[in-house]
Formats: sequence, C-alpha cells, structure tokens
Amino acid sequence: MSDLLYRDYKINANFYDIFNKDRPYNIEMHYLLRILKHRREVLDVGCGTGYHLSLLEDLGYLVEGIDINPKMIAVAKMRVKSPIYEANLLDFKLDSKYNAVIA
Repeated sequence: MSDLLYRDYKINANFYDIFNKDRPYNIEMHYLLRILKHRREVLDVGCGTGYHLSLLEDLGYLVEGIDINPKMIAVAKMRVKSPIYEANLLDFKLDSKYNAVIA
C-alpha cells in the first residue's frame, strides 16, 4: 500500500463506520453465507472495524481477522471476541488454518 493511501486509511479509521452506515451489509452477508456454506473457520483479510466478523461470529462461525491499521483493529476488538491481528495482507503469516478467506 502506498504511503499516501495508508496515511489516508489511518486517518479515516475514526470515520469508517460512519462512512459505511448505509452499506448493504445484509446483502453482503447473504452473499457471503451462500459462498461459505459449511466452511466454518474464516479469516477476514483487511477486516477493518470487524463488522463482517461480528456478524459471522454471531452466527457461530470461528473467525479471525487481520488489518494493517491499529485504529481499525482497536474498534474491531471491541466488536468481536475472536482474535484480530495487526498484519499486512501482502506478507502475513499465521499458524492457523482456515476453510475460507474473505477480504
């Protein structure tokens, strides 16, 4: 991620959920659930504030997330019980295995 884009991403962390308040999460979740089917262990790469993770977690999925932005992670950790890691999606390494990866 270029330094300029990353800087803007960090600044916007405080407003991410406000900017996305009209996002059609119900439609996105319907689509995700159709794709995931029986895949119950899910990694969300670039999880942002963890909204998708929280919805999946509420449905009984075993989820984990990564994001490069510590401010996004702080919000996500308040929303989700599952582990969330600070990592760059270009070179992260986790010891866990997943049935599905979403981004």
